[in-house]
Amino acid sequence: MIDDKFALVILNPFARDGAAGKNWEYMATMLHKYDIPFLKIETFPDRRKTMDTIAQEVESGHYNIVIAIGGDGSLSDVINGMMLSGLEKKPMLGIIPAGTANDIGKSFGIRTPNFSKRELKRCVKTIAKGKPYSLDLMLVNDDIYAADSFGIGFDPEVLYDRNKTRKEREFFTNGIGSYFPSLVDVAKKYVRPRGTILADNGKEQLQCPIFNLVVKGVRIYAGQFVLSDKIKADDGLLDAFVYRDFQSYFSEMLTDPLKRIMDPWIMDQVVQNSLQFHCRNIAVHLDREVITQVDGEEYVFDDHFTIKNIKHAIEILTPKGRQVDI
Repeated sequence: MIDDKFALVILNPFARDGAAGKNWEYMATMLHKYDIPFLKIETFPDRRKTMDTIAQEVESGHYNIVIAIGGDGSLSDVINGMMLSGLEKKPMLGIIPAGTANDIGKSFGIRTPNFSKRELKRCVKTIAKGKPYSLDLMLVNDDIYAADSFGIGFDPEVLYDRNKTRKEREFFTNGIGSYFPSLVDVAKKYVRPRGTILADNGKEQLQCPIFNLVVKGVRIYAGQFVLSDKIKADDGLLDAFVYRDFQSYFSEMLTDPLKRIMDPWIMDQVVQNSLQFHCRNIAVHLDREVITQVDGEEYVFDDHFTIKNIKHAIEILTPKGRQVDI
């Protein structure tokens, strides 16, 4: 809980198919109700411009809370803007999830499945009276920070195809359904890159074809999956999952519901779908350039990547001060 609050609000008005913008007046009313004065800025189409604008505002030292209203991609822009600022002590981070997956919000019990007024009020209450959690971040290629995930392989290819083709479609243009046509198309033609993965400066090594590589910061992935119940967002370590083929990855997705009704440890012994690394840093060398994703947004085409954990980089306001199960 923070006294004498002054918040910088970053709103993506187009999030949740425009629902974030349409509900802004109600959210503003709730912020006033909980005595949180604020300055609101809307995101720009140019992500770097959004990050730079946030960095300048945060660097002014006027704010002790930054509130992100949008999906995981918008939240990533806010976090990067905060990290780009020159302040050693960053403002607290509050979130009102308004995306498709909302991995970060769900990982801490901050949920808006219907984006209802009741849910939005609960989010603002968490910002006003919630408990801080010291959140680790990932630094990718010494260039961009991530709180949720970094990915190489099948999932980023599906994301890339979806972003490229959905405006041409008559159906499946928004929400989770917008990924289905691309998932089918990419599955037909996807060719795995071969890669070398070095964990903790080479203490652990792996050479193999990579169907999917997922490096996680928080527990929830793709809005509903828990790749491991051991993921902690504050332990100073990365959690990386390497899937070498189609069967191993999709059996992981299919067995995920069973992990919630059976002992997760038993399921992990029965179904070993991924090779896992629990480490401070990872380097990946591929035999060709591939598209990647950071926090659910397209990143870059490249054949070499480094990912480092930045322990306790920022504090996020949460209902209980800890991660929760989905």
